Amino acid sequence: MNKKPLIILFLSVGVAVIFIYVSNNNPDLIKSSNNFKKLNSLLNKIYTNNEKNKEEKKNFNKKNKFNDLKDETSEKKENKKDKKEKTKDINEKKTNKNQTIENKQFEKKETKKTEEKKVTKNSDVKRVIKNDEENKENAKSVKDNIKDNSKERKLFENDDEVYDIIVVGAGLAGVTATYESYIKSKGKLKIVLLEKQKNFGGNSAKATSGINILNSPLQKAENVKDTYDLFFSDTIKSGKGRSVPDLVSTLVKDSVSVFDFFTNIKADLSKLGLLGGHSVPRTCRPSKATVGYHLTSTVYNTLMKSSSIIFSPNSTVIELIYDRKKRTVNGVKVLINGKEKILKSKAVILTCGGFGHDFDSKDSLLKEFVPNIMKFPTTNGPQTTGGGVKIARSIGADLVDMDQVQIHPTGYVDFKDRFSKNKILAPELLRGVGGILINQKGERFCNELGTRDYVTEKILNNCEKVPNTFNIDQYEAYLILNENSTIKFGPNIKFYINKGLFKKYNNFEDFAKTNKIDFKNLEKTILTYNNYAIKNEPDPFGKNVYPEQFNINQPVYVAVISPVIHYCMGGIKINKDTEVISIKRKKKRSFVINGLFAAGEVTGGVHGGNRLGGNSLLECAVFGRRAANSAIRYIENK
Repeated sequence: MNKKPLIILFLSVGVAVIFIYVSNNNPDLIKSSNNFKKLNSLLNKIYTNNEKNKEEKKNFNKKNKFNDLKDETSEKKENKKDKKEKTKDINEKKTNKNQTIENKQFEKKETKKTEEKKVTKNSDVKRVIKNDEENKENAKSVKDNIKDNSKERKLFENDDEVYDIIVVGAGLAGVTATYESYIKSKGKLKIVLLEKQKNFGGNSAKATSGINILNSPLQKAENVKDTYDLFFSDTIKSGKGRSVPDLVSTLVKDSVSVFDFFTNIKADLSKLGLLGGHSVPRTCRPSKATVGYHLTSTVYNTLMKSSSIIFSPNSTVIELIYDRKKRTVNGVKVLINGKEKILKSKAVILTCGGFGHDFDSKDSLLKEFVPNIMKFPTTNGPQTTGGGVKIARSIGADLVDMDQVQIHPTGYVDFKDRFSKNKILAPELLRGVGGILINQKGERFCNELGTRDYVTEKILNNCEKVPNTFNIDQYEAYLILNENSTIKFGPNIKFYINKGLFKKYNNFEDFAKTNKIDFKNLEKTILTYNNYAIKNEPDPFGKNVYPEQFNINQPVYVAVISPVIHYCMGGIKINKDTEVISIKRKKKRSFVINGLFAAGEVTGGVHGGNRLGGNSLLECAVFGRRAANSAIRYIENK
């Protein structure tokens, strides 16, 4: 007998009875689609609770449609399907409610995302640092957040607002002074960091040899015996007796804490090297990155996490706001994207670099103090025109050692633009890891690890000046490294090789033939050098440290180099607390200019007549931190 019609009839009657009951007691229930689903769920429960109808359970789905059942379905499968159907119907209500909630939450999230995008667009812009050719390799892998000027311009619209500290210049001295100010004040001070260029870094970002540290963990690990007296003596000797002893003492003593200052913010200083003019290895650098860019960007990225610090690029300070009666600086006049603005502050710190590219300005400092070097190329960026020195001088600040400008012995000659006025520095570390210098005759002519001024003088006296129509004084020599020296220098050597600044030769004979050098003379030079190295005896030039020896038949890497304007030892006169000192006038004593501090290459007195490699970044860190602490004390006592 076919039971199917009876079952259908039974179910139809049941549905009708329930429908009439619900309609009489709650007529609105039927009108709602959601409530109608509740009714379906109720019918499912009635249907599934009836054990007599177990074989027909799977005919009832969530849409109330009946399908033919298979007679041979097992009871276990039917029970499982019953449970699944119950779960689906019970959860159907939850799904509808949850869907509504999720839709609302999704709308809120989308609105929040849209708002965040707007905020991000107006406040933070990711840029790839493009300071100079030397940093292009690093720029491929490192991006830095730079706050957009629009937010700062809005803040600067309030003419009556007085900031606590304004820092002028975002090289290493500037970012260090800014960060130290933030840390020591526990974020309570309003600090403005102004930068002439669109990006932070300045010439600090191009430094490649390292930073000098006394008694660093690296020295201890390599059992290097260094002392305060030795470091102090090396610096004074390099400065030819012109350095201010008090400033040099501060530089050396404070170097001890600089290592922790950087490593505490996760900077990498894991390699130790020996540079020219140093008695022992004390120059630290990262294992992979370029040291100047690495340190500057690490400090910058750390300080920019604070909302109390305002970074304003494309901002050129043209004047100090100075009260002559009170001898006090109260702010700056600045061009922000070409628009003049006065910013008031309780203290100003000048960290805006030297004047090593000040060739063409009407008040050129190079032309005024060292006209004899105007024809040399330079490693300095075009922003390096002595703006800080000029504005400090205009309010009566004293200047020292302005005629002391360092000519670095080794700037790369790029044959794609051989007589360019701007050149990339061939770092001193290249000689520190074993590089030697050869002239056009195939002869060595100096101790490659001598001070910079010494090596430069030897190049000018022993190497050919290359004739050109560009009015450039270019004296060229060959810088030669073996394979092992390139490995010791580190991965950054690849940048110079890929750029064509270093060329690889199969051996010394290949190098001599290509460059029309007498090979027999060159061979004699190399064998003589190796002989002194093997015996570990001083050579005729006074060299007594030989990082490498050379195999005449093995490959060599050669760069053509020429002396370049690199660093200004002279600048604003300061004391060890970085306070700016006024010029001494007739019958009047000099005095401290209140509210004005300075650090880095903008100042003079630390390096005297010649700067040791690795002391520039150290000076930025030591006196940048001191400037911050002095400014805070001044504000607190004001």
